[in-house]
Amino acid sequence: MRRVLPGLLVAASAALLLSGGLSAQNAQPQGGGRGGGANQGPAGGAAGGAPDDGGWEQRTAAARKKAAEKTPIPRGPDGHPNFTGTFNPPGGNVNQFVLLEEHPGGFGVSAGPSLIADPPDGKIPYTAAALAERDRRKRPENHWEDNRYKCILMGNPREMLFGTRMYQSPDLFFRYGEREGLVVTRFATKHELSNSIQLWMGDSIASWDGDTLVIDTTNLNGKFWLVIGGDYLSDAAHIVERFTFINHDTLDWQATITDPKTFTRPWTMKFPGPWVRGEGNPAGGGGAAFDADNACHEGNVDAVHYYNYNKQVKTGKSAGE
Repeated sequence: MRRVLPGLLVAASAALLLSGGLSAQNAQPQGGGRGGGANQGPAGGAAGGAPDDGGWEQRTAAARKKAAEKTPIPRGPDGHPNFTGTFNPPGGNVNQFVLLEEHPGGFGVSAGPSLIADPPDGKIPYTAAALAERDRRKRPENHWEDNRYKCILMGNPREMLFGTRMYQSPDLFFRYGEREGLVVTRFATKHELSNSIQLWMGDSIASWDGDTLVIDTTNLNGKFWLVIGGDYLSDAAHIVERFTFINHDTLDWQATITDPKTFTRPWTMKFPGPWVRGEGNPAGGGGAAFDADNACHEGNVDAVHYYNYNKQVKTGKSAGE
């Protein structure tokens, strides 16, 4: 039951930010564009209106310092890099990554930078129809539609917004996310599933591009959200992820998404800092870097809360009236 209230508050906060629900007391006017702008509102920040980034800059700076260390990358018996271990994205937390584009802070959500590396403007290149759908989803009354709060698999690459435990063998690559979901990827040269088979996590195959691990994912069902802010993709999406070690304890991750149903061009998602190895290394023992028991199903009433709010907004009556 521990996740019910925090989940509801974070989702509502993101919805208020995206829908322009910030009051004058909680945020300054946003800059132009769809994802906010440089005019980030305070969210419990320092006096004088400094935006609260949740410690983003400090933790990202620490990650970059770690990446500057001269340590050899780990390799397996086959000579390829071995990504076995627990890794965490730089500097952020769930209150930061509720939105993919740059956003101000407010209502408990920390200000955050854009995770869109390409296009250079940091905006997701939606088609006009897809942008209208994203904007519909971001309304607070529609958050009950998000699969995350129905305890359904979050989908790929949403799992990569959180800490990830990885295990690598010569034939398979496993990822177990902090927020539920196991992704099993086989090393192969081609996809074998029929296009008619569509999955929450898709069908993924792995290959090597020098020392970079490349994971190619197709056969997604397009039913999941990328974040609780309403961003999404369709069942036509094709995702190519690239994992590259910087040194022993840090790595670079990025994902390029192609989806002609939803976007006008391919776009790339990447954190503005390196991933850092956590304490819980499946190969070397030690404590877990995250709590794998997320207790999503037990006592979960988020979906009911969201649905009731949806009905109230649309009819003026709550469910049961």
